[in-house]
Amino acid sequence: MERFFVLIMILGGLASFLRYAQDLESFTGKRAAVVLEATGRYHSPVVQFLDEHQFVHIVINPLLSHQLNVRNG
Repeated sequence: MERFFVLIMILGGLASFLRYAQDLESFTGKRAAVVLEATGRYHSPVVQFLDEHQFVHIVINPLLSHQLNVRNG
């Protein structure tokens, strides 16, 4: 299974993610943890969705993410 899931917040985006995460959980026997970048207010609906569906999630600063990507090449 893919390690990353690109979430597009259009019709069915969150529903598609939920199906994917449920399939992943069935396959691995473990609940997926989600890491996402803070995107102003745009990540808030995703965080709310993750809370409602009891996903462990971590929201990181995009500047920190970029710095880590540059450092790790």
